[in-house]
Amino acid sequence: MVAPVADLDGLNEESGQYHYAWCEHREWHCDAWLVVAMMVIILVEVAARYVFNSPLGVADILTTLALIAIVYIGLAYACRKNRISASLS
Repeated sequence: MVAPVADLDGLNEESGQYHYAWCEHREWHCDAWLVVAMMVIILVEVAARYVFNSPLGVADILTTLALIAIVYIGLAYACRKNRISASLS
């Protein structure tokens, strides 16, 4: 028996769940790009500080916000994949 494949709209008839193959790992891609952005920002900050002797004022704020975004995106990914769950009862 062949397993059912999701339709074009993403609805799997057997399980009743939506599945979009094109965006299955969007959290991974977003986190990876944020890490790359953090590395570039820190590299530019170090170069500006030691080469040009004028540090950027926003590098620490941008890297902090990117790190917070990475944590929340990772949390959303873990909740969506049922890696963690929360119960109020």
